[in-house]
Amino acid sequence: MKFNKQKYFNFILYFYIVYVFTSNIPFIELSFTYFKYLKYLSFLFFIFYIINFRISKRLNFFVFPFIILVFSSLFRFNQFSIQAFFNVIFYLTGIVLFLDKKHLQFPVYNAFYLSVFMALIFLIFSPDLFSVISFRYFIDPPDMPASLSYIFGFLSLIFLLEKKYSYYVVSILFMIVFPKRLIIYSTIIVSLICLFPFFFRKILSNKYFLIYLNLVYLIFTIFLANGFFNEYIIQNTGLQPGHFTSGRTSLYNFTLIKSQIFENFNWIWGLGEGYTVNLLKGNFGGIYLLHNDIFKILIEHGLIILILFSFFLYRNGCIKQKIIILFYNFLLFADNTLIYSFSYIFYFIALSHFDE
Repeated sequence: MKFNKQKYFNFILYFYIVYVFTSNIPFIELSFTYFKYLKYLSFLFFIFYIINFRISKRLNFFVFPFIILVFSSLFRFNQFSIQAFFNVIFYLTGIVLFLDKKHLQFPVYNAFYLSVFMALIFLIFSPDLFSVISFRYFIDPPDMPASLSYIFGFLSLIFLLEKKYSYYVVSILFMIVFPKRLIIYSTIIVSLICLFPFFFRKILSNKYFLIYLNLVYLIFTIFLANGFFNEYIIQNTGLQPGHFTSGRTSLYNFTLIKSQIFENFNWIWGLGEGYTVNLLKGNFGGIYLLHNDIFKILIEHGLIILILFSFFLYRNGCIKQKIIILFYNFLLFADNTLIYSFSYIFYFIALSHFDE
């Protein structure tokens, strides 16, 4: 049987689906310490790819915004750190397989059935996570690996765009079983946008609209970090703002103050890749990830790179591709999506699937 690019990338996709679920099973995570490093096999996959397949000699324009972050990290010699090195490796782990332009079909049905099978395996071997099932489980979910929900988030949108509604519903149900509120909310919002008439979807998917959206969200984050909404939130809900952000407001406030980002034009050029990790280490009980990639890009790379990143993220693509990009962009709002290598695999293959 001939091993072509499509079959090769199908194999890689299946590998990462199995890897994501297996690596998060508690006893495997504890018993096989080095199992988590299998995600770096993407570099070996890439070497095999360039040896056995013809490179198209065309850059995949969907990869360009991430290349901007890599070069912005590498060319800051006076700000480069060990953490910056590791972050660049995380970026490259995700994008290296998709540097050249290629047309791939997302094997949605095989990926769906494999994901469901692996989800059931995960549930069988992780009974403690689901020992008490109640409505509270979905309001204040257990500490669930984000990767499990990511898979069904991407699958649900692909099925929705292809009008396979029964598969869409089942994907949503499994996404809720592995509840990550950011992914659930993002999927709901993007699903509603898909129901809009074509004209409105065109506006919402326009690259300039989404650049403005990122900048508005960034301003909202800064105001939130400064406590601008505290009084309103407490008066109307009786709860602290941190209750709604899982404590992230404390991270944002600390980073905003300690980084002095608005002094000496730091907000234009940034303070270097990995700065936020180095800053947060030792101050939040082992929590050292900012959980807001838009804010992270501003702090580490500056406003110019954030605008360039946003511009090239939405520069190309049909409506369906921009729906996928919009979903991915929402994931940048309140998570560390940029260093999740598995998310790139689903993201880039989904984009290639809808090439016209």
